[in-house]
Amino acid sequence: MKIVVDAMGGDLGPETIVEGVVGGCIVSGLATIILVGDIKILEELRGEYNKKLIKKHRFPENIEILPSTEAIQMKESPV
Repeated sequence: MKIVVDAMGGDLGPETIVEGVVGGCIVSGLATIILVGDIKILEELRGEYNKKLIKKHRFPENIEILPSTEAIQMKESPV
């Protein structure tokens, strides 16, 4: 099963979303999670996890990063 997550869409920034996704993958590990967002930011977060071993876990192998080149701003119409 694959689950796609908008990593840039949270009120508290991508760090919080990535932390939740990593935690979920460590607990279950059954799904492939695809984080969609700014590749530079997401790769930096992946590097921080692997470098600092945040919460004693490396960035799980079952998380993929899919770069997005566009973003819908809050003021934009969704249609």
